[in-house]
Amino acid sequence: MKRILLFIAALSMILTTIAQDNKPAPGKIGLGFSLSNGLGNRISFSKMLNGGLEAGLQLGINQTNTKSAQTDSVTVATDSGSKRGLQTVSSTNNSMSITLIPFILKHAELATNLDAFVGLQLPIIFGSGSKSTSNTKTFLTDFSREVNGITKQPSTYSFGVNLVFGCQWFFYENLGMGAICGLGFSSSGSKGDIDFTQTTSNSGSLNPSTTNSTINTLSIRDNKSSSLSTFNNTLGLFLSYYF
Repeated sequence: MKRILLFIAALSMILTTIAQDNKPAPGKIGLGFSLSNGLGNRISFSKMLNGGLEAGLQLGINQTNTKSAQTDSVTVATDSGSKRGLQTVSSTNNSMSITLIPFILKHAELATNLDAFVGLQLPIIFGSGSKSTSNTKTFLTDFSREVNGITKQPSTYSFGVNLVFGCQWFFYENLGMGAICGLGFSSSGSKGDIDFTQTTSNSGSLNPSTTNSTINTLSIRDNKSSSLSTFNNTLGLFLSYYF
């Protein structure tokens, strides 16, 4: 029975591959979803044109919010000598980037439900300025020290061009699953101020320092880089539906 079911499944796949009824016709609007790097991490909108052409746009939004916390036993220098205390360290980091990739593809005229294509992409990525915070507390009996830090980074950008190729299998009417890869050149950079603020608070009768202080440093970043790489912001595995 199991062999019969496998034979039926294989035969069904062969028949749907040989046919070409499932491929979208010119004028159809495509909606694609990334199946790699997180489902829905990138969405594509496109339109099938005459002559096997397809023009569209990929859109991706990546929001990063990370938090960490750790507590350790440490040796602290006090007015009564070295003593054991506790230290807690916590940090956060927040950043966001937006990816826009206009593209145009040329599909091969295959008389099956298999589809092959080549094309061009123009990746454009904008990253908002990131912000990270840190908090370190050291405490024991009659001793307390707290250090808070805030770092603000400037925004980033990236522009590029990709030569891509891929294939799709339309296993259902207007519904296909495929993969895409490519070779691309990109130029990226970051320009702006890096702002760092650190505040230290001391208290306790055993604390050698009882003063509070604030340090603020401001530096300028102007960084540019370029690279030639494979799989340069391509979609990877994807699922597309045309309506």
